[in-house]
Amino acid sequence: MFGGLTTLVAAEATSAVRQHVRAAAWLAVGGVFAIGAMACATVALHQWLSTFMPGLQATLWLAGGYGAAAALFMIVGVSVKNAKRERSALNLTALALAPTAAKFALGRVNLTTVGIGGIVALGALLGRKLGK
Repeated sequence: MFGGLTTLVAAEATSAVRQHVRAAAWLAVGGVFAIGAMACATVALHQWLSTFMPGLQATLWLAGGYGAAAALFMIVGVSVKNAKRERSALNLTALALAPTAAKFALGRVNLTTVGIGGIVALGALLGRKLGK
């Protein structure tokens, strides 16, 4: 019984991993093209700025703009990294009831334990939702 179940889980995991790898590959190709587009845009902006000011000054303006953008993105990245993640009540309940579910799957638990586990799960879910 568990042999077929593990095969199914392995196939689903492999399928999910392949899908993520394909998506990452397409995003990487898109990123390469975006870098090329940014390089062309930078050259065009430098040529346009060079008509109004000397070449070195145009280069410094571009460097300053890229430095300011980099600082802004770093600040956003640090703030996202340090933000508190909201934990899902369903995930916490599933984690708490995993041992009971494993016993139930193996057939070593009675219906009273399942009922108590269901009541605890419902209480945890409602408590998390009402506590917000």
